[in-house]
Amino acid sequence: MAPDVPMDAAATLAESLPWLERIRGLGVPVAFAAQDGSEHGHIPWDLIDVLFLGAPPSGRPHRPHTGWR
Repeated sequence: MAPDVPMDAAATLAESLPWLERIRGLGVPVAFAAQDGSEHGHIPWDLIDVLFLGAPPSGRPHRPHTGWR
């Protein structure tokens, strides 16, 4: 899985992008961890094979996601 920044979609995208081709070069599927806000264009669909969806930490209100493709 590419590196991520929990609960920060834009930072996760920036942190992950340099790693995606390196991971693919290892011959394994490229996984990306979606974060809060990922529904706003922060998922590199053409560069990944697996999308990981985590849950918000307990005690933190869950914000429903809309606009998933």
